[in-house]
Amino acid sequence: MTPDGIMEVMRRKNLDLQEKNVQIVTLATVQANAQRDYRITIATKIAKLRLAGESVSLADTLAKGDEDVANKKVDFVIAEATYKACLESIKDTRAALDTARSLLTWQREEKYSKQI
Repeated sequence: MTPDGIMEVMRRKNLDLQEKNVQIVTLATVQANAQRDYRITIATKIAKLRLAGESVSLADTLAKGDEDVANKKVDFVIAEATYKACLESIKDTRAALDTARSLLTWQREEKYSKQI
């Protein structure tokens, strides 16, 4: 690959990284909101069950089995997984940038050593 080709790869990876950095903020917000919604929903359900006279352990189990609570949990798990996947994608993009930088440096050194 030519130095110009490597620079083009680096330019594209930098743009990808910028987009992913913006995306991660949005995903973090979605994850936090999903977690909040889940915690509020399960706490409310447990409180209602406790007021109805259910034992603590049974109220917790019944609350987790509630359809609305389970849906909020699914939303939270999906949001969390999406956030983590984006983080991994950012790490991969950084690694690709590092590889391109190393290749560019190696080519420059090779060119310099051949001139001597």
